[in-house]
Amino acid sequence: MELKPFAKGKRGIVHLARYKGETIVVKAKNPRSDVDRLFNEAEMLKKLNLHGIGPAFKFFKDGKVGMEYIKGKTFEEWMLKQRKAPILKSLTILLEQMYLFDTLGIVKEEMHHPTKHVIMRGSHPVLIDFERCRYSEKPHNVPQFLQYLSNGRLAPLYASKKITFPRETCIALAKEYLEKRDLKRILKKLKLS
Repeated sequence: MELKPFAKGKRGIVHLARYKGETIVVKAKNPRSDVDRLFNEAEMLKKLNLHGIGPAFKFFKDGKVGMEYIKGKTFEEWMLKQRKAPILKSLTILLEQMYLFDTLGIVKEEMHHPTKHVIMRGSHPVLIDFERCRYSEKPHNVPQFLQYLSNGRLAPLYASKKITFPRETCIALAKEYLEKRDLKRILKKLKLS
């Protein structure tokens, strides 16, 4: 299997490769990193695939993780050319996935700033990069994603689509969620349901 460099991160290097007749992603440890979390990523990916989350797991061999190649734009790039309805639908899907993470007791960690962690397959968001996932008795993925929604950096983009996520509302909903774990109320309050 010939590996072609595709992307480089702090802990991993991503390659494209041909595997059983398809193009896949193979993630290897970055030699400059002291941390190797690829076994963790493989295990989390297998578990999350059972719930329809993430690229399809292919293999874990010789310290490398093979997975489906998701070709598409990042969520923010995709939003630039979309209308309000598809954006709201995708945000609902992402919040439902964050709720599933919380239900499973898994923290993804990057959801307050998921810029590179959501790739759009057509109009469906696909979460990627699970090496930092960990189990927790107090998972907080939904509150992290609410923090992202209320990020002032995104306000002009949302405003251009006639979407608003007031910071105060998102903070209050995050606090309420941590007490009640009621996703339906959040979706209703944010006008996503």
